[in-house]
Amino acid sequence: MVIAKWLATEIKMILLDEPTRGLDIGAKVEVYKFLNDMIKEGIGIILFSSEVPETYAMSDRIVVLRDGIVVADLLKDEISEHELQNLVMTGGN
Repeated sequence: MVIAKWLATEIKMILLDEPTRGLDIGAKVEVYKFLNDMIKEGIGIILFSSEVPETYAMSDRIVVLRDGIVVADLLKDEISEHELQNLVMTGGN
């Protein structure tokens, strides 16, 4: 309901924190379709997610934080999903 209200206005950016946490696979697919439609409409999305595959698949740019400190700020083309998983687990150490 809240998202529908936002979309009734001309938003330019949306911030989402763990938008698929606790959802089953089918619901996650619907959320991804919705986000991709928003991107196609030119809406910017900032996505906070602890799920590396989700983050990697949905991002153009990835910023990894550890204890509130930026340990990486990369374009998706600069890192593989496997390398991102290792970076998240080790914090760049």
